[in-house]
Amino acid sequence: ALPISQAVSWPKMRQWVKAELKRLRRLLESYKARELSDADIRVILRGKALEFYSRHYGKVYTAEDAELSIRDALLGINQLLDEDTDEPGERPPSILQPVCYQFLRLFGDKASLKRDEVGKNLRGTGMVQREFVDRGWVEEKNKVVYRVPIKEQFEKIRLRPRKEMKTEIDQAHFLIGAALPGSGVNIEDELSKNTWAVRRSVEAVLQWYAKTAVEPEIKDAAALAATLLRKALETRRAQLQQEQGFLWDDLEDVV
Repeated sequence: ALPISQAVSWPKMRQWVKAELKRLRRLLESYKARELSDADIRVILRGKALEFYSRHYGKVYTAEDAELSIRDALLGINQLLDEDTDEPGERPPSILQPVCYQFLRLFGDKASLKRDEVGKNLRGTGMVQREFVDRGWVEEKNKVVYRVPIKEQFEKIRLRPRKEMKTEIDQAHFLIGAALPGSGVNIEDELSKNTWAVRRSVEAVLQWYAKTAVEPEIKDAAALAATLLRKALETRRAQLQQEQGFLWDDLEDVV
């Protein structure tokens, strides 16, 4: 262990915490037979990481020599836990909004989770289940939280003005739904409209679903939507460079 009085950098804290989590995980895995869930293990590991941070509170610094805030420490710790528990290909894209990242982490490949499992997994993230419910991504019945199917979300989203789709999840689910056979929506026409702004990170969500989706039809629709989105982005960029001389890097998140 490092002396309590010693200032440490985040990379040093990350290195120590990662080694400690690896050691503890081996110990905790042996208790799984005693009904210690993955969420329980995550809570214990997060507590151990926060214990290290608290011992050095006020003395943990980023690479830029700025003091590491508790919020940034929590975000970093949760990312470490994801790296510790998931295979690289299973983790959602790190560029997503936090609420979108956490939704995909929990429900990207799961149809349902017990309510207490959701609570344990969200502990320390600054988020609660209600944030998913209010967005229409999940619903709870008899203490079980169910992911609302993408096709069902699409049918609701398509009835609203496109500009109301603010998050990567809503936009990606709309495009996946539109790419499903018989959706009744021409995805290429939708992408050519200037009535809504597609976030840059939506492409990463589509690619992630194309690799990890459990349902074959969702996986295929996500791959198709990603291809058509990339085509629309390239077309839009070429038009703007030709007509207005703008550089893509100077643009906002638009298609």
